[in-house]
Amino acid sequence: MRKLQKNLQQKIVEHELAEEKIQQQHQFLQQVINSLEHPFYVINTTNYQIELANSFMHKLGFQPQITCHALTHNNPKPCTGESDPCPLEEVKRTKKPVVLEHIHFDKEGNPINVEVHGFPIFDKDGKLTKMIEYSLNITKRKLAEQKLNQQNEQLKEKNEQLNAFALQLKAIQKEKLYKLNKAYGYFVPRQF
Repeated sequence: MRKLQKNLQQKIVEHELAEEKIQQQHQFLQQVINSLEHPFYVINTTNYQIELANSFMHKLGFQPQITCHALTHNNPKPCTGESDPCPLEEVKRTKKPVVLEHIHFDKEGNPINVEVHGFPIFDKDGKLTKMIEYSLNITKRKLAEQKLNQQNEQLKEKNEQLNAFALQLKAIQKEKLYKLNKAYGYFVPRQF
């Protein structure tokens, strides 16, 4: 009986040590994830709930059992737009990592252009169960691209105007040369 009690106590101590080690590993993983400067979270592919998130996500309004589309779109359903495809749906469809541009919304409902990186997580049987997602805010980049495109259009328009002016100058020069040659023709014989 004593031996059984001793074994039981040893198993309890081993179990407590294992739980403590798991808790330490969990805390370390959370610290690593929290060190990221961008939204980072793990989504359940079945119910779209965010199961793990970094501290940045709390700034966006993260709360337990919230779905990714409720958090980033204030919408009860996943994104379905062709111009704004759901990253999770793309990962589910391809079973591969994806990078795509997407629009998220902040707490106030303001649109944020993001570049979403989604990575599939498979269980031991090879079934897709979760997706890691992190988002990079590219709003400034998109605004810079728009500005650059506007400037390119303006330059293109100016270039077309300059080309038209150059053609006009060429026509004027041609006309002047013709008149000059005609005037010389009165005084200089054609053979020369």
